Amino acid sequence: MKKIKISKVWILVAIVVVLAVVAFLLSGNKKKEQVQFNTAEVAPANIVNTVTATGTIEPVTSVTVGT
Repeated sequence: MKKIKISKVWILVAIVVVLAVVAFLLSGNKKKEQVQFNTAEVAPANIVNTVTATGTIEPVTSVTVGT
């Protein structure tokens, strides 16, 4: 009988493949959440946005412009 040479690399590859398949099968049983979209017909409309605030408006960055 001939001895079959199996390198350590092929054994490692086989182990990684088996672990990947097991991980896929264990994680595949989760129920996927259904994505829902709210749609509406296109129609002209006014966009109204109101901001109510008190205080002082201050810039995040102040730049001095000079000549």
